[in-house]
Amino acid sequence: MNAPAVCYKDFAAKRAAYPREVIPSIFGSAADACLNSVALTEWLSDNALFTYPRGVDQLAALHEAARRGKYRKAAQPCDTLQPVEVTLEQGAPCSGWACVLGAALTALGYAWRLVTAGDEQDPYRHVYVQAFHGGKWYTLDPKGSQRGQDFGRDKAPEVYPVTARWRRR
Repeated sequence: MNAPAVCYKDFAAKRAAYPREVIPSIFGSAADACLNSVALTEWLSDNALFTYPRGVDQLAALHEAARRGKYRKAAQPCDTLQPVEVTLEQGAPCSGWACVLGAALTALGYAWRLVTAGDEQDPYRHVYVQAFHGGKWYTLDPKGSQRGQDFGRDKAPEVYPVTARWRRR
């Protein structure tokens, strides 16, 4: 199964469409996978994520499991929208891994949100997730501008300014 690419005429069209098309699609794919995905449950089990006590160690292990997954860069200004199963099998750009992490965080019982970052040309150049635990937000950005090394500290503003934080309504 190939991942469908949503390409925009230009960056202005992407700026207009991203909040109403891509953000809801990421939340929707994560919710669908949490409810219906055997592949997600197997991935969580294969990475022993259910065995960690709830907290920072479990979040760090989730981040590391996603970091080991395949990254596939999307052409700009395009977004790849695909089911979580496809990301786990074939890899994906940051939006696909945001779906996987959102579904995994839901399955593990964490509140989470999406964060978009970019620049003046493309304010939605990058998307990642943050998980809420113990009164604070932890960044999980395994495929991002930090080359997969970032957990816990939001380094995205050092590369691209954060443009928005999104919660499912």
